[in-house]
Amino acid sequence: MIAEPKLASLSSTAQSIRFFRKLGDFALAGFVAGFIGLGLMTFRGMMRLLTITSGQAGRLTENDNVAGEFTLDGTLFLVGAGAFIGAFVAVLIGSIRPAYSSRTWLTIPIFAPLLTRLLVLSPGNEDFTKFGPGWVAIIGFTFGVAIYLALVEFLTRLLETRWRIPKALGLVVGAGATLLVALGVFSAGVESVGGIAFAAVATALMVGLWGQGSWHVPLARVVAIAIAAVGLIIWAQAAIEIA
Repeated sequence: MIAEPKLASLSSTAQSIRFFRKLGDFALAGFVAGFIGLGLMTFRGMMRLLTITSGQAGRLTENDNVAGEFTLDGTLFLVGAGAFIGAFVAVLIGSIRPAYSSRTWLTIPIFAPLLTRLLVLSPGNEDFTKFGPGWVAIIGFTFGVAIYLALVEFLTRLLETRWRIPKALGLVVGAGATLLVALGVFSAGVESVGGIAFAAVATALMVGLWGQGSWHVPLARVVAIAIAAVGLIIWAQAAIEIA
């Protein structure tokens, strides 16, 4: 009678340790992949390419930055934003990863359209008119996001198999990732019905990842299909307007 609660407590502790280490792997992989794929290639690299292809160097962007001008502050902001966004998204990707873990390449078609649309493809942004052609922006930004997603999966695999980080570091990174996701999810959840739904689904996926419940994989599959479908629709709409 006395031993059973203790065993349950140990089981819960082991689950939590495994959960935080998983999140640590996802977050670390996403941070590095975001630095490279989002910060350097998508945000900084594509801005430079569009400045060249449009021949509009020196013009002001919508944010009152000078096109083609490299500054240390600007570059650090872009790569830093890419790294932290990359870590946040990678943890969310990790929450549905069991649904397609045997087909890792599916990460790209599932998430690339939605992420590209949400992060960079904004038809209302006048910079797509100033710095074109539009098809270069569409292909380039989508390619950069795809590279980020491929790097997330590649680095996650390495961290899970060959480059195991120390347990203590994994727990610290995982705890930090949990806080990052909680802040991001619940800040979005108070703004709209869609935000509330996003927060609810993300929370359910995290709980399922922690407990490894039988319902987690079916839910993750439904979410993955929804992400792919919605992402493709809104990406196509934006692409048509920009092009």
